[in-house]
Amino acid sequence: RTHKVILLLRLRIMKLFARASSLFSSALLLGCPSFAAAQSFDSSIEGEAAINGALSPLEEVRALEEKPVCVMHVGPHKTGTTTLQGFLFKGEGVKEGMEKDNYFIPRFLHRGAASHIRLVLCTRMETSRCPFEETKNAYLEDWETQIGSAKRAGSNIVLSAEEFSRPDVNMTVFTDALLPEYKIHVVVYYRRFYDWLHSLFNQLTKHHAQNLTYVEWLDDETLERDLQMYAVEVYKRYLEVPGVFNVSVVNMHEDPENFNTQVKFACDIMDNAPHVCEAAKLHEPFELNQSVDTNWKLFRQRLPLHHPIELKVGDGRWEAIETKFYEMADIPKICLSTEWQNKLLQVSLESEMFLTPESWYRSEEGLENLKSDFEEKITSKFCSMDMDQILKSSEWQDFLTDLQDDEINLER
Repeated sequence: RTHKVILLLRLRIMKLFARASSLFSSALLLGCPSFAAAQSFDSSIEGEAAINGALSPLEEVRALEEKPVCVMHVGPHKTGTTTLQGFLFKGEGVKEGMEKDNYFIPRFLHRGAASHIRLVLCTRMETSRCPFEETKNAYLEDWETQIGSAKRAGSNIVLSAEEFSRPDVNMTVFTDALLPEYKIHVVVYYRRFYDWLHSLFNQLTKHHAQNLTYVEWLDDETLERDLQMYAVEVYKRYLEVPGVFNVSVVNMHEDPENFNTQVKFACDIMDNAPHVCEAAKLHEPFELNQSVDTNWKLFRQRLPLHHPIELKVGDGRWEAIETKFYEMADIPKICLSTEWQNKLLQVSLESEMFLTPESWYRSEEGLENLKSDFEEKITSKFCSMDMDQILKSSEWQDFLTDLQDDEINLER
């Protein structure tokens, strides 16, 4: 669903509704047609504003509609951001479509999607991910240059970086450059919390040297930290950013079998972008973020803790170990406690009710589907292999010892 937040009217909206109600009530009592009441309401607001020397709320909205827009895709992580960015930066016909539709997507320091991510990292309050001052300054200078060019051309702007979902992003860097010439349309993608959190764990395991299973990794501190980057908190934060007139939520669970992130973005989110929309419909997604079997990665990391066999990268014996690993049957597993299952389910239910319209979450696709999907995954996909039990078993100990002895005999 699309949540529209007109910040200019926040402080005055109750007054306007009260005034409108009074005028329409008077019109009905006098037998006036409704359009006359509407005209009276409109002119009374305009007249009041003229007396006070300020724009009326209606004029403010009209002025807002005439401004170019900066569409800011803020993720969060693990919601198809890589696929969308692959389309925006590399999709066939996208650059030409952007030009025809009067949209501009900056490429800071002549780079692609990564340049948006690096720019955001260099504007975070905590700057460990942007350690060199010259790098930070180069990105910020190019940001100012390119946004200045877009302003002079009157172009709409598209920004896309999942790092925008982090709570320590310094948004004043962006709002100071964009306002008052631009209105900001923020786009948040919604993925069910239990699925999102497990996917985030897989991503961390894939790219970082952490050797915990999902069950071991999940604790109160982790939950509290990662909730700050989840769609609900991201949505709330951007409601409060000056210049943001609209925060849209893209529900990835609407018709999930046919969900197409680039079509949704180009055709539904970007206003008046028919050429980009057409390019999105013709686009075949790239395989940019290939999956990795985290169980096998963790198994490799745990193996030296349970057996003295020495295995280096490229050792041919890894192939025999991997073959045996994937041939295992009746694998011992550890699942989340009942307490943690209830926590994840509760956060997931509350998030769905917060981010989607009642008509959707009360439908068959909504909460009932969430519960059944959760019950299926919580005792299967979200359980972890009991690596310690597997590696301590006599079967694996004997197998590894045999491999070790074979290598010793070969050396002799």
